[in-house]
Amino acid sequence: MPVSAAVVAPPTDSDGDTESWRRFRLIADNASDVVCQTDVDGVIEWISPTVTELLGWYPDDVQGVLARSLVHPDDLEEVNRILASVYDGAAVEDIPCRFRTRAGDFRVCAVRARLLLDAGGAITGSVVALRDTHEKAAALRALTTLSRGNAVLVRADDELGLLQQMCDTVVEAGEYVFAWYGRAVDDETKSVAVAAISGTHGGYLEEFAISWEDNLSGQGTTGRAIRTRTTQVVDDFETNTDHLPWREMALRHGFRSTIALPVLIDGRIDGALMVYAAEARAFDLVAHSLLDDLAADLGYGLARLRDSVRLAEALSSSVFALAAAVESRDPYTAGHQSQVGTLSEAIGRELGLDDHRLKGLVLGASIHDLGKIAIDHEILATDERLTPAQWEVLRRHPDTGYQIVGRFPWPWPIAEMIRQHHERIDGSGYPRGLVGDDVLLEARIIAVADTFDAMAHERPYRRAPGVERARAVLAEGRGVRFDADVVDALERVLAAGFELVPVGSESP
Repeated sequence: MPVSAAVVAPPTDSDGDTESWRRFRLIADNASDVVCQTDVDGVIEWISPTVTELLGWYPDDVQGVLARSLVHPDDLEEVNRILASVYDGAAVEDIPCRFRTRAGDFRVCAVRARLLLDAGGAITGSVVALRDTHEKAAALRALTTLSRGNAVLVRADDELGLLQQMCDTVVEAGEYVFAWYGRAVDDETKSVAVAAISGTHGGYLEEFAISWEDNLSGQGTTGRAIRTRTTQVVDDFETNTDHLPWREMALRHGFRSTIALPVLIDGRIDGALMVYAAEARAFDLVAHSLLDDLAADLGYGLARLRDSVRLAEALSSSVFALAAAVESRDPYTAGHQSQVGTLSEAIGRELGLDDHRLKGLVLGASIHDLGKIAIDHEILATDERLTPAQWEVLRRHPDTGYQIVGRFPWPWPIAEMIRQHHERIDGSGYPRGLVGDDVLLEARIIAVADTFDAMAHERPYRRAPGVERARAVLAEGRGVRFDADVVDALERVLAAGFELVPVGSESP
């Protein structure tokens, strides 16, 4: 057993003590750390007076008490591992653990432990030192929440999803027991609507009506945070008398402290992010500041999403205006792009694309032939077979559409969808001869929908091959020219009852 992993107690004199041992206890009595001595069963035999300052206990309160009874239940497994390591001869250094205070809450401490040996080398117990790291732990907890929360902001693509993910992050990454987001409603009672909730204490919100009006029901932390637009903190519900009747309900649900963080969007109050901890004083000045930053970032994230929605709506309007412009020049394809958009959406949904990606797919499919706007009307409207030179002009429309659409700040790869919708996975397509996964999935979907719809309708210069022929062509090209999964998804969509709307035809 390593010497560094044990403390050797000197032999006792007739008074049961020695001068060196008395000096050790004198040092422990005056150190800032709490030092205690336990027997082999983990019962506290002696503890330094500093325990009163750290945990509120008087030494006589805990002498003779099993040390593990002061540990937070969720930390007991770690404590048992620590004890096993100590009795195997290992030194335990700065292991974080929560200890019960005399007030009934818990405080985070760093634990150090060594075996205690008698002069003959026999194990008689252990020496344990506790260092106060509560404020450091609270700050680290808040910092972790801020970091993980900002990662959520980067990935978010809708408001309710963002709010739910943020509450989940607070509970999972920050290890707080409960979180919810309340949105201020400007109705007669100035109510607060629950927009997202995470944790195992959802019933807490069902026990009372929440308001942000300046009356009795609006005096909780949520109402005050929204009304005053300032962060509200309750350090300890046990001793706080300003938040009745919420105080009793909070304690009943195991909450000892809370912070209410107002969230502003473009300078206007939107709501509050509420966070609850099982420990008192979990939100000190540092944690307060870090979580304030999180609330500010959340407000910026919500503003960005709203701007994105407004931008998407404006772009969508532009898309359909462009589609109408193309179809006005080519009456034989009137409605074709819209039909391809609808069929592409059905295929994409069958393949499991999320709503955000589906929206981009529909927009791209709805203007996939945009480049035809630059083609002479005589070529588009001719009822004769196209000459090789005319085909060459027509084959430029994917690149032309790409150049036009590339000027818009799309949140989706719309321009590439347009440029690639005539590519084929075996490299036989145009304009660049891309192969396999180099072709966007969205473009592979549009290619199948476009081929199917075009073959189902007549052109000025040929009769429609028909639906069954279109299915046969796609089946023949499955896994060769067309993505196999996309072709299979189309078949499932058709089997489910999808029907084409009679429209004009389209050139390749």
